[in-house]
Amino acid sequence: MKNKFIPNNKNYTDFSNITIDLIDPFLANNIIENNHYSGTSVKGVAYHIGVFHNGHIKGVVQYGFGIKPQQTCKWVLDTEKDEFLELNRLWLDDSLGFNSESYVISKTLKFIKKKNPKLKWIISFADGMMGKNGIIYQASNFVYTGYRKDGGMWYTKDGKRLHSISLWHKHKTIKRNVLEGIYGKPLYKVFGGQYRYFYFYDKSLTSKLITPILPYPKKQDIINDLVVKTSYGINNNEKNLSDFLDLLNKNNNKSVN
Repeated sequence: MKNKFIPNNKNYTDFSNITIDLIDPFLANNIIENNHYSGTSVKGVAYHIGVFHNGHIKGVVQYGFGIKPQQTCKWVLDTEKDEFLELNRLWLDDSLGFNSESYVISKTLKFIKKKNPKLKWIISFADGMMGKNGIIYQASNFVYTGYRKDGGMWYTKDGKRLHSISLWHKHKTIKRNVLEGIYGKPLYKVFGGQYRYFYFYDKSLTSKLITPILPYPKKQDIINDLVVKTSYGINNNEKNLSDFLDLLNKNNNKSVN
């Protein structure tokens, strides 16, 4: 149930009253699962950080080790797997107001650095398949290094996000005609990917990136990078994309990473 833990209050703009602290992992995961657009929490979280305003919890930020830390650390030369973290999940209640994301990211970056002075950098991804190009990272002085294409994700007409692996385990098939009989039409198969960002505590370490720093992607890049299908064979991608983006706009009130 949306906003299960979050009271409905007026819009806040006074960031000086925002505080952060570690919270219980069970509580953090429940808030993420009930509010984050993905509807899922992740494993391997090192820091479950609660975001508070006047004593009320208004968000959660989670930093963790990622799926394959031994491989991920190779993005930056001379980095050990315990010298970086991934910003896995970020959700803030809308009442915190405009630009609250970048403010909270800045506070949490300093917070985890105090907890672990060995940290050199942070990696995170903006989900292009959810219409996100990483504006909050751009505003937080992350550097952009490229677009990672993914194999595709299913979305129902109600905007529910479905992973192929989960569908296979549940239905023993990922055939479109079978899934349409279960979830209805249109059933969108979206081929897109993730925009990759890095934050460096020591800016000189950018020279150790094994990939070049690129100009920040814009909203138009998301449109150019997405392929949306609603049937077998040849599709009208322009119409499918337009319909899918409209669907996201109607349902995309859960933020952020």
